[in-house]
Amino acid sequence: MTAPRGNAGSPGEAVTQLRTIAVFCGANSGALPLYAEAAAAVGRELARRGLNLVYGGGSVGLMGVVAQ
Repeated sequence: MTAPRGNAGSPGEAVTQLRTIAVFCGANSGALPLYAEAAAAVGRELARRGLNLVYGGGSVGLMGVVAQ
């Protein structure tokens, strides 16, 4: 049995496409603005790729920033 290759499979090999990402991070904004900037970058990239987001924490803190 070979290890999964993700999207780099050989011709004829089935490739599973990623559609949903689960993200878990704090309901607090963090001690540094860099944390919120990184969370926003993750959210933008997920949206750019058209991926679904599964998350907890409602609309507060870093979870809220990712979800926005």
